[in-house]
Amino acid sequence: MTMGVLKLFSETEIKKAVDALNSFAPKIPYILRGKPLRGCMKNLEIMNDEPKSVKVLYGELHLLDDSNRLQVLADDCLDYFVEQGLMSLDQNRNSSTVKLHCTLINTRWGANGPPTIDASENSVEKSFHFNHLATVYWKKWI
Repeated sequence: MTMGVLKLFSETEIKKAVDALNSFAPKIPYILRGKPLRGCMKNLEIMNDEPKSVKVLYGELHLLDDSNRLQVLADDCLDYFVEQGLMSLDQNRNSSTVKLHCTLINTRWGANGPPTIDASENSVEKSFHFNHLATVYWKKWI
């Protein structure tokens, strides 16, 4: 699940993020009201409006108990990281709340992506055509 994007370029920034997460962690049981999160993924969505040039495919996350606990957790966590100077609110939120989603396909990361992705020197950002995927698999996934 993606709650936001951190851009950490030094060991100092990484340590600050770890410290912030450790500081925020004790709040989690109160936000979740001591109950586990049980959810499902619904509705395949794309991050842009052109199905012929999709770079990100994601599913929306929903709790099975129809509560807003996960939304509150995501919003509070993002707000805390913004307060700590680790995230930018305008880069991580398009509305008043975090978009609860699970990224299924992301072709945005090329050779300049994060070090955990094995990208060759010749790798470039690519998109894929969503119409075929939707036609073949849509009814199976929903």
